[in-house]
Amino acid sequence: SFSCIIIGSAVMSYIIKYVIEKLGDPIENIVCGAAIMISITSLVFLFKLKKYIDNNDLENVKLLGYQENPYKYIKKADIFVCSSRAEGFSTVVSEAVILGKTIVTTECSGMREILGKNAEYGIICKNEEKDLYENLKRVLENKKIFEYYQNKIKERKNFFDMKNNIEKIEKIFQGDKNE
Repeated sequence: SFSCIIIGSAVMSYIIKYVIEKLGDPIENIVCGAAIMISITSLVFLFKLKKYIDNNDLENVKLLGYQENPYKYIKKADIFVCSSRAEGFSTVVSEAVILGKTIVTTECSGMREILGKNAEYGIICKNEEKDLYENLKRVLENKKIFEYYQNKIKERKNFFDMKNNIEKIEKIFQGDKNE
């Protein structure tokens, strides 16, 4: 079984219900984080999701809401899911890369910069619930896919290495044409 954390739009976090209904219970625990800004629509979905969790005695699903320090939860997860409808350059996805998590994310700004132009380092899916579910399902049901992205994300961690990036910037300032 996998431990999974889902962070992003409360509307897209409704995917938990969808995953549980379609896959049964392959996920050890799920933690939902939400952005600081929550719309009325998001609140309605969160209420429905909470009711679903309570009605089905899903003790493995935790709704934590916004967390000032999400690292302790991300660190414990095997799979990181970003269900955001929109992002800038996603800090939380960058942090998941640094922590070495297999990532499934919706297509929004910055994801290809973080996970590679061709999504070499993580799964980038359409910004819709069904596609997010299908891609999460692929990772949960196919250990080889999970392991592939676990290995690839280790390579990508270097992209965020401060020393490496400072050296690149210094070379640019020194006029090194190879950078």
